[in-house]
Amino acid sequence: MIDKKRAIQKISLSLLLLSVVFLYVLASLKPAAPEYYAEGTHIDFFGADLWRVTENVNDTHIKHYRDRVHPLFSLAATTPTVLLKQALACDNNACGLRIYQVLFGTLGLFFFVLILHEVSPRPVAVVLPTALLFCSSAAWRVWSYLPETSLYAFFSINLAIYLFLRFQSQEGRIASGIASFSGTITNGGLGLLLQFFSLKDDRRKLVKCVAATLGMLVVLALVQRNIFPTSVPFFDLAEVGEEAKYINTDVSELPWRTLDFVLSPLVLPWPLPLGDSFSSIAMLKAFFGNFGGQGRRALLGFFILAILFGFVVFQCRRAFVDIWKKQDVSTPEAKQIVMVRSLVIFIAAQYLLHLIYGDMPFLYAMHFFPGIIIVLTYFAAKQLPRLYPILVTLAVVATQEMNAGLYCFLFPR
Repeated sequence: MIDKKRAIQKISLSLLLLSVVFLYVLASLKPAAPEYYAEGTHIDFFGADLWRVTENVNDTHIKHYRDRVHPLFSLAATTPTVLLKQALACDNNACGLRIYQVLFGTLGLFFFVLILHEVSPRPVAVVLPTALLFCSSAAWRVWSYLPETSLYAFFSINLAIYLFLRFQSQEGRIASGIASFSGTITNGGLGLLLQFFSLKDDRRKLVKCVAATLGMLVVLALVQRNIFPTSVPFFDLAEVGEEAKYINTDVSELPWRTLDFVLSPLVLPWPLPLGDSFSSIAMLKAFFGNFGGQGRRALLGFFILAILFGFVVFQCRRAFVDIWKKQDVSTPEAKQIVMVRSLVIFIAAQYLLHLIYGDMPFLYAMHFFPGIIIVLTYFAAKQLPRLYPILVTLAVVATQEMNAGLYCFLFPR
């Protein structure tokens, strides 16, 4: 009877949280201006592919060829968007984008908050300011607004982590792996890491888990191809060479890309004139060249977080103590350590990847920045229980001060 009452309470609280997040997303996220994603637009926001993603989520005449690197995007993101458009009796691209934005913004934030609650010793005092910090960040402000695959990737990564933390079964690990792969192939590395560190002591079960994950991905990709005939499956090796055009081997950009990876997800990059091509070096030179009063206040927030991140980097070594020893991963704390190990390696891999891949790291901020915040919360909230909420709250105030003004300048309505 007690267990049933607790279950009802948990479900009720989860539904309440989902409702609150939904109302926040609905009220705070404004639809992108049509001129930003209209066919033939020449506006280049951080290398984003705005027009193509708009057409993909609305399932118009454009080919779904980027499914080769976003394995299940059309199946998992386009399908519910199109079905909800039909249910709501709207047939234009703006409506489809709004549905996509609200649906995956709500679900992504919902699972993100649940993860913070799982790893936090003080749910209210820690989760609320941390969630506000993320919602004040440039990563959320930009990529929840502009039509890109990043918002679905944010949702799928958080879903993968939450499934891993909450379910002990082999089916739960497989579902977690599929969720991580569904956003991008590289994000699938997180799912594989979670499976590896939780099953490394049972190699047969590990092999079966990985094989089942990849097998289900192939089946779902074929279902996707059946629904969307122009979809290119992720296992089509003939298309691999196409990704070479996104490789940047300019060594002079490496320091700027590093700074971009660290700074831009938090503080909105200063915009170049609309229509110009964005790169890490050009963007950050313009950013620091225009660093006025608001910027100085935001820099305070950045330094506060730099101190916390420095503390976290120092603490990360604890997650790798006795990494190869046989361990019981059935307890919540053990699963959280596995999660932290996997996220640290995944974030490092994302950094190395985006030193050379893509126009700039900020384009992929929603793939790695939530993981940074989760790792920060895991260590700092436990080691600095009194100081952490205060520091994060100060960082939220400073970050909002900077990003609010630049956001309105970059995306005027």
